[in-house]
Amino acid sequence: MGLLKMMRSRPVLACVLVVGVVALLPRLALLFQSPLVITNDGVLYTHWAWAMAHGQWPAVPSYRTPGYPLLVAGVFAVAGVEPLAVHAVQRLLGVLTGCVVAGVVAAIVKRGHRPGLALPAGVLCGMIPALDPRPMALEGFMLSETLGVFLAVVLLALPMGLERFRAWHVVWVAAVAGLLCLTRPAFQVAVPLVLLAVVLLPGPAKPRTRLVTLLAGVAVFFATIGPWLVFNHRRGVGGLGEGGGAVLWLGLAMAGRLDTSLAPTPELAAEYERIVGDNPHPGTLHEYVFSIGTFERDDVRAQISGWAMRSVREHPGDYAFGVLHAALWQCDYLPRWSDPPDHETRWFVRRVAVDANHRGPGSNFNIVGEIDPLVRELSMDRPSRGVAWVFNAWASQRHNGAWTLLLLVSAVAAGVACLVRRRWSLALLLAASGAVFALHAALVSPYGRYSMPVWMVWSVAPAVLAMGGRKPGTTEEAG
Repeated sequence: MGLLKMMRSRPVLACVLVVGVVALLPRLALLFQSPLVITNDGVLYTHWAWAMAHGQWPAVPSYRTPGYPLLVAGVFAVAGVEPLAVHAVQRLLGVLTGCVVAGVVAAIVKRGHRPGLALPAGVLCGMIPALDPRPMALEGFMLSETLGVFLAVVLLALPMGLERFRAWHVVWVAAVAGLLCLTRPAFQVAVPLVLLAVVLLPGPAKPRTRLVTLLAGVAVFFATIGPWLVFNHRRGVGGLGEGGGAVLWLGLAMAGRLDTSLAPTPELAAEYERIVGDNPHPGTLHEYVFSIGTFERDDVRAQISGWAMRSVREHPGDYAFGVLHAALWQCDYLPRWSDPPDHETRWFVRRVAVDANHRGPGSNFNIVGEIDPLVRELSMDRPSRGVAWVFNAWASQRHNGAWTLLLLVSAVAAGVACLVRRRWSLALLLAASGAVFALHAALVSPYGRYSMPVWMVWSVAPAVLAMGGRKPGTTEEAG
C-alpha cells in the first residue's frame, strides 16, 4: 500500500521507474545474446572515433558530421575498442529515451488536472519507445540512429514537459540542438521553432528578457556547432555538410521518378547506363553516386543536384506523388501500391538474430571489402541466440508502419488542438518535429529510419492531444 501511495503521489517519478525497468530488461538480454553489428558506415565511424580518442583528426567525407563519432570516441577513450561497451552505451540511451517520454507524458497529464491518469498515461506512452522493435534493433548497430533518437526526444519532447519559462532552459535546449545537428543535420530546420517554443513558455518574464534569452540561445547553438562550421569552411564545404541535392537525386531515382533523359552531360548519362541501366535499385544507384565522385567533386555535385531539380520542374505532378509515397515510407509504412524501393528497417530488425545471408547467427560484420585490423577488434565471437531469436520472432509480428501512421495522425491533431487552445510552445514543438519529417519526405527518401527520431517524439502526442493544458486566460497562460 505504501508503494502504491508513493506512485500515485509522485506519478512522474513512478512512471519513469516503471518504463525504465521494462525497457532495461529486454535490452540487457539482447546485450549479452546479440552482437554489435558493424556495417560499412560503422567502419568509417570506427576509424574516425579511434583517431579522435587519440587526439588525431582523420579525413572526413563532406557529407558526414562528427556527433556520433564523438560519442564512440568517448567510449573508446574509456574502454578501448570494445564492441560490448559501445553496445551497452547505446542500449542505455534506448532506456533513457523511454524514460524521458514517460516522464514528459506524466507531467503533461498531471498539469492538465488529471493526476489520477498521469501514471497510466506515462507508462503507456513510454512503452512506445521502450518496446518498439525498430529503434531497439538499431541500438545493436554501430550507427548514429540511437544517439539521434535520444537527442531528438530530449530536444523536442522534453520541453513539452516544462511548465514555465526559465532562461537556463533556453541555454540547455540550444546546446542539445547543436549536438543533434552535429549528429543528424536535417534537424537544422527544427532549431528556430524549438528555440522560439522555449522562449514562449508561460511565465511572468518580460518581452525584453525573453528576447535577450533567445539571442543567448542562438549564441549557444552556434558556439556548439561553430568549430565544425569553421572546419568545413576551411576545406571548402558549406554549412554542416553537403549532399542535399544528391539525396534528392537518389530519392527520385530509387522511387523511379528521375527523368534519365535530363542527364546534364553525356559522361554522366553513359555512366548511368553502364552501372544502373534499365533496372535501378538501391545497390546500383548508390554505386553510381559514389562512382561519379558526387561528394568529392563540386562540379559533379552541382550537376547531380541540377539534374534532380530539373526532373522536379519538368514533372511536378509525378514529384508530388513521390512526396506522398515518401511520407508513407518515412512512417515505415510500405504498401505494395506505393512501390517501396527498400525494406531497410525490416532488414535491421531481422539482422539482430540472423546473418546477412539468412543462414543463421554469424559474423557481426556486414561489410563490403576487407576488414582491417582496427575494425577486426570489434569482432564478437558471441553469435545471436536465445532472446535475440525471440526478439526477431516477436518483432516480425509487431513490425507494422500503421502504428507510426497513427502517431503521425495524433501529432497533427495535437498540433491543431494546441493552436486552437493557443498553446504556442506545444504547437511549435510539434511543428518542429513535422518540419524534419516533411524535409525527408520532400527529398523522396525511402529510408524510414531517418524519421525514427521523430516517431519517438510523437509518442508524446496522444497526451498532448488529450491534455493540451489549461484554457487560455489562466494565470500561467497570461504570461
